[in-house]
Amino acid sequence: GVPKNVGMIKYAGELINASNEADEIAVILTDQNVLPIVLNSLPKNIDTVNITMGFPLKYLPFSNLIKDIFEMHIHTISKENTSFYYKTVLRILLHPVIQTYFDNIDKLVADLTTKNSVSIHYIDIKKSGDSFLINDFDVLLNLFKSITDNSIEDLLLRINALIEVLKNKLQGFEKEIIYKHFKLNQQLIQLNNKFPYFENNFKDSDSIKTFFQLYKKLEAIENLNFIGEPLQGLQIMGFLETQALNFKHIIITSMNEGIIPKGKRTKSFIPFDIRKHYKLPTYHEEDAIMSYHFFRLIEASEKVSLLYNNQTDTFGGGEKSQFLTQLLWKYPQIQQTIINPRVKSENQELQQINKTPQIITRLKEIAKNGFSPSALSTYLYNPIEFYQQRILKIYDLVEIEETVADHTMGTVIHDTLEKLYKPLGTKILDEKSLQNLIPKIPEQVKAEFKNTYKNGQYNHGKNRLIYEVIFNFVKRFIKDEIKAVKSGKIIRILALELPLSHEVVFSKFDFPIKFIGKVDRIDEVDGIIRIIDYKSGKVVSSQLRLDDFSKISADYKYSKGLQVMLYAYLYSQQKSFDASKELQAGIISFKNLKSGFIPVNFAPIRQKGEISITESHFDGFLVALEELLLEIFDSNIPFVESI
Repeated sequence: GVPKNVGMIKYAGELINASNEADEIAVILTDQNVLPIVLNSLPKNIDTVNITMGFPLKYLPFSNLIKDIFEMHIHTISKENTSFYYKTVLRILLHPVIQTYFDNIDKLVADLTTKNSVSIHYIDIKKSGDSFLINDFDVLLNLFKSITDNSIEDLLLRINALIEVLKNKLQGFEKEIIYKHFKLNQQLIQLNNKFPYFENNFKDSDSIKTFFQLYKKLEAIENLNFIGEPLQGLQIMGFLETQALNFKHIIITSMNEGIIPKGKRTKSFIPFDIRKHYKLPTYHEEDAIMSYHFFRLIEASEKVSLLYNNQTDTFGGGEKSQFLTQLLWKYPQIQQTIINPRVKSENQELQQINKTPQIITRLKEIAKNGFSPSALSTYLYNPIEFYQQRILKIYDLVEIEETVADHTMGTVIHDTLEKLYKPLGTKILDEKSLQNLIPKIPEQVKAEFKNTYKNGQYNHGKNRLIYEVIFNFVKRFIKDEIKAVKSGKIIRILALELPLSHEVVFSKFDFPIKFIGKVDRIDEVDGIIRIIDYKSGKVVSSQLRLDDFSKISADYKYSKGLQVMLYAYLYSQQKSFDASKELQAGIISFKNLKSGFIPVNFAPIRQKGEISITESHFDGFLVALEELLLEIFDSNIPFVESI
């Protein structure tokens, strides 16, 4: 007994590998659906295999492409079947067959993705594709035409046109696959012409779905036949193919009740009692035939390995065949064991990139253009990601946002607050001006959604909930400001979304290093200047406790402290900075608004807060920043992947 089908086949591979006479072994598959697993589990030293059964057509990649085409038309968004769900369209365009044999498909996908539309129309694909030189684009484009008013024959002919293009580009095995599909399509066209049910009823996605069920039924019985040498090599065959054949060592898989024998299941519509009365074959005769073949086969073999799935994860699952029970009862000396296939554990080495002279040159370019807090945070999070993004300039793939992403949510909040507060200028905030902002929130949030979440829908589903969350975040933020003004606080906005930059000359570098950044808000509260960074996620005070600046380069957790401290330092170097006033830097977390402004705290744990930034704090921060940069620029320290 072996748990699961995969485990059973993997163990069969181990038995083959342990034998020195592969030519004398036959693997008998009572369940032919496990053939793909068998082919992937054969030992590497097996170079000759004879397979006496067909490989099911439905398991081949081109079948998945046909399935994707049907599902795209089944799951149309509009009632007229003219708009398609973006995932079904991209699944077709990103299919390996399409990617391999049609040029510039990546550019087409990138263009459709940047439009950020959940529904993609035929016209959208045509407009995007016409600008790129895609070979045989018309044939590919026809797959995305609506089929509401057309016949089923038209859809099959479009698929055949695709096959016609591919046949000149494919060779051997792959060409045989598409030929099988071509024959299947022709068979369906003939059936439809003879019995034109779908011709007359092919009007909606339900009828397409019904036809697809028929397509899958016919595809399931199609096999791609293997050609091998029956007199040598490992033999892999179905159970009934073993008639009149003998082997030295046989491995029979899936020896489970319900598979061998098949039991009471029958494909006939004639009831059992009627079959028995008229002396028609019943499952009893089928069981007897299987029993004869089984015992005849094992009788002529020197070594027999009988494997069954002992996993009881389904009703009746894990029950061994009655043939095995019969053997064990008659021959108690037969060895019976429960096997767990050996799983090789491989130690995965962390990716490591050594710093070449070219990488150091690129780092110096970044130093000249400016290190941003986000770049330094990326390095602390994962040096390999820093290498990919900043050195190689490989950024995350742009994808269509069906649900508003976290970064989009943050951008909408930032931009909404900037647009609402900008008209207030730098005057002292009062209750009336802040109250006047509240009625403007809904329209401003909608406007920023349209600017940031292009073509995305935010009126229903999860996106509607996110819209309401953003609305409430902004409203709560302004109400907290009103409450602060009512309590007597004097608040003045000094700057919004202020870009900053400054060059620093470190003692251990022979060139200056520039730092850049954009501060979300700088204000003055009761004479104290505050550097504020908005965060749409949750931030707690422990992440901003910098009692020891060496924490900055040791733990990504403190990257937010690094970010606001760098903003504060850059602002302190501006001509407009009033050094006579107290300076603080911190974060307003919209998922932790009850904490209000969370400042960087320099006091050790359990001591009174020390939140005012002094010159000595900047000195300590710059020392830690220099140590971090020395690590980044050190050619002897490679970029190592973080766990």
